Amino acid sequence: MAPVVSTPTEADIVAREALAAAAAANPSVSTKARRFAVRHKRSIGLLAALAVVGTVMVAVTGNPFKFDGKSASQQATVYSGVCYDSYDAGNMVKHFSIIKQKFNAVRTYQTKLGNQNMAMAAGDAGLKIAAGAWLRNGNDWKGDVQAAIDAHKKYGNVLAIYVGNEDLMNGIGAGEIIANIATAKGMVQSAGVRIPVGTVQTDGGFLTNPSVAWASETIGVNIYPFFGDSPNSWQAPIKDLDARWAAIAGKFGSQNPRITETGWPSDGGSNGQHVSSYDNAKSYYESYANWAKGNGGDASFYFMFHDNRGKGGFEAHFGLANPDGTWKFDVGPAPAPTAPPTAP
Repeated sequence: MAPVVSTPTEADIVAREALAAAAAANPSVSTKARRFAVRHKRSIGLLAALAVVGTVMVAVTGNPFKFDGKSASQQATVYSGVCYDSYDAGNMVKHFSIIKQKFNAVRTYQTKLGNQNMAMAAGDAGLKIAAGAWLRNGNDWKGDVQAAIDAHKKYGNVLAIYVGNEDLMNGIGAGEIIANIATAKGMVQSAGVRIPVGTVQTDGGFLTNPSVAWASETIGVNIYPFFGDSPNSWQAPIKDLDARWAAIAGKFGSQNPRITETGWPSDGGSNGQHVSSYDNAKSYYESYANWAKGNGGDASFYFMFHDNRGKGGFEAHFGLANPDGTWKFDVGPAPAPTAPPTAP
């Protein structure tokens, strides 16, 4: 059973950041997590520990959503979700109705998309949502937060607001992410609603930047055996997922961790000994679906709903469905009926 982590004191945070800095300098510590991060997105920006301690002290003021129940590694998934790429958002209503056939939740990377509120669309479809606030490319991420708040007032369907996605390895530092989380928390509090606010990073990102996790009320972790380097990652990938999830659940169990991405491509070439194929994609999804019955947090999200063929290579084939929304294989039974959502 993974231990439940208590809310850190100032001394705890300083000590943890110092350990994280030492781990980053020592390739024998958390090697698998860091190599995964490097191979998946090519680069990681790591802050020195003491550079962000002052910001951490402001942001970490107690977690009203602190997870005190069963250990995160043993918690059964209540909401089974899938990630949604908005490249074809003109068909979002249709896509969400298809998703609803097999899942009861969806994760998005933005929430306000032009004049569309993706959280409202999820509510219209009867789906819970892990609402994203995209930090890069000049996006109005505060508009994403507000869109999630607006939808939650109507439907009560927002499971979390995740500020950013894998930004630690894309040029945004821990201090900036923590400050943005604090801003989003303030917006939620001012609106008078209860929505946990956190961020999504890779497992390696959290393990080397623990202050980002402690500043969150919930954390989303992206773990891909397909980009891993342990023998299990290609021989028995679900074991690789399980081991890496256990490391996150053991360290950050009180922060309500959830799997927010994992997947295996059905085509597009291999990544070293990790072979993309229809059979491997189907096998990994089926193993994941069984694993998630007792792991991955109270809500977990598979990557992804439908292929985005514009990406090229194996990155274009992570979908459970084809670009037109037809399922590649049977992804399982429809979710059990739930009571209509009520406003908070």
